[in-house]
Amino acid sequence: DQYETPYFTVHGATFHNTLLEEATRIGVVVKLGCSVVKINFSEPLVHLADGHVYNADLVLGTDGENSQCRELMLERPDRPFHYGDLIFGLDIPQDAIRKHDDLRDLVTPPGVTLWFGPGTHCVGFSPKENHLLHIIGGLPDATTNEIQAWP
Repeated sequence: DQYETPYFTVHGATFHNTLLEEATRIGVVVKLGCSVVKINFSEPLVHLADGHVYNADLVLGTDGENSQCRELMLERPDRPFHYGDLIFGLDIPQDAIRKHDDLRDLVTPPGVTLWFGPGTHCVGFSPKENHLLHIIGGLPDATTNEIQAWP
């Protein structure tokens, strides 16, 4: 009710920056470019390849699909695997969308649109902060069994 919409949408980069700003504001030290070799989840302690050991109140393993933290927690290899979908994303300036009467509702007011089809779906969202319509979708893809990702 506060935002007059059933969704609160924010772009991933904006969300990450907000978390970083708030963490820094309350005194959290963020270490980048480190290689974690061991995590003691009951202490919790994080051991880095350079020999440093850090004690923490909380360890967040946010290292993605090739997560070393997940493997350390599970104490076994846990490689990503292909689910059979090809995921795509695109960004379109909201101003370009507003020029078309039949598309304007996608970005006015900012919100979320879902499209469903046989075996797939797409999500479109238009957060206020970056003036883009983000569309993320998936298509069935049985052509490869390899994980493919780009930064």
